[in-house]
Amino acid sequence: MTKFAKDLDSNKKLKSFLEGFYKISDTKPPVQGDEYVDYFTPEATLLLGANQAKGSSEIRQLRQNIWSNVSKRHHVVHNVAAVNDTDVLLNGDVDYVLNDGSSSTKSWGAYIEFESPAQEKMKYYRVYI
Repeated sequence: MTKFAKDLDSNKKLKSFLEGFYKISDTKPPVQGDEYVDYFTPEATLLLGANQAKGSSEIRQLRQNIWSNVSKRHHVVHNVAAVNDTDVLLNGDVDYVLNDGSSSTKSWGAYIEFESPAQEKMKYYRVYI
């Protein structure tokens, strides 16, 4: 179960956003279109480990690339804390099953900067894994 900092505990919009985002993130991307990209602004920056993407097209391609040898994955968000009214910090684990049948679990941390306090789209997403 995800633990939200006290100042975020009643933020249903953020909880819904994160639940939807990680559900889509754990779904293999389609060849055409991808709801995952809709969680970002058109010019957003995504940094995932050593990988970087800027804008919808690059984010879509990065997502295709990171799924190329993954058959299944599942994120568990442990903690969410506010930095200010547009930025949050998160941490959790992700379970992977690779195409060769092997599996692993990795811990991660993330920093999200939303485009506005409404927390509808990310303009910056940095994952430390």
